[in-house]
Amino acid sequence: MTGIVGSRMRWRTMPWLVVLFGLMIAPLGITSIVFIIIQLVIIGTWSTIALIGGAAVLLQIPYSLDELLASLQFLRRRQKAGQNWLRVLFVGDTGEEPKAASAKRTKPLADEFDQPAGNVLKSLLGGGVSLPRNLALAALIGLALRFTRVTLGVDGTLANAHHVIG
Repeated sequence: MTGIVGSRMRWRTMPWLVVLFGLMIAPLGITSIVFIIIQLVIIGTWSTIALIGGAAVLLQIPYSLDELLASLQFLRRRQKAGQNWLRVLFVGDTGEEPKAASAKRTKPLADEFDQPAGNVLKSLLGGGVSLPRNLALAALIGLALRFTRVTLGVDGTLANAHHVIG
């Protein structure tokens, strides 16, 4: 629910909520992913529900960390501007724009969540977080390591090590 509350500017109007959301998603998400990774090694089988949950967490982590970082940078900027960071954390602030940026804008930004659900989902999956080449290569190597049981016939401790490292 904390991911739905607020508008696209909640990182500056409700920083406490963004920090709370980030602290819930990041540690719990990483723990969930670690448990999913070691499932095959410890239990010897996969749980479909856990895999679906892990996929959902993988979609949430980049966006929540992005917003958390924006909130923390905003708090730091407001503190350097002389504001009490604790007050800004719980009450929020406007975060004054430079005059040139506000003069160019003719109409206020609309809230993305006022759009149809299909448009929001398309924007979420199609933009925002990209996949750099080095990360894609690392993912392919990891995927190959996870399937050495099938592709190379590796078994035992070495297969478990390949699985966890992958």
